[in-house]
Amino acid sequence: GNFKFEIELKDEDDEICDATYSLLVNAKKTGNVLVSDITSASGAKYRLGKMMLNEAPFFNSKDAVLTTDLEEINFSDVNGYDGLTFIQTNVNDADTSLADFLSFTVDEDAVVYVAYEKLNNTMKSTIPAWLNDFAKEKGEIAAQYRYFDVYSKKYSKGSITLPAAEAKRNNVSSNYFVMIKKQSIK
Repeated sequence: GNFKFEIELKDEDDEICDATYSLLVNAKKTGNVLVSDITSASGAKYRLGKMMLNEAPFFNSKDAVLTTDLEEINFSDVNGYDGLTFIQTNVNDADTSLADFLSFTVDEDAVVYVAYEKLNNTMKSTIPAWLNDFAKEKGEIAAQYRYFDVYSKKYSKGSITLPAAEAKRNNVSSNYFVMIKKQSIK
């Protein structure tokens, strides 16, 4: 609906400025999943957006090993995942090993996709054990010179918690990112 609200500001001299604003809140689009309460184990709030070319998979980071500004790395091939709801994670959280690393809530039964970095055949990488409970999807997502395999798992509506990336243990340098879509009714 359309909501009106007033804002009143008062400075140290008791001078007042006020204004009335209007905010239009559109209904959720059919097929979308409302994702809320996105929080890391440290209490940090992660960003939510839509998968699209040129969006960055991570925020708040410089890669200490490669001395690359990862905020400038962006998606060059989203491989059919464009338009999905997307949780942009902090690459600096890549090497924690917590069981309850990332949590969020979904308002509908959903498919959760985890995009986990992989290295080429000359530089071997692995995945954390918890991703073995997910199905590996075909294809990959590219963020310029970084490549991510995609793993999926169905979840019921409610709270979802994912473990940490354990990047160093798996010989990768970045965190994973998450995509969410509504489960198909069959």
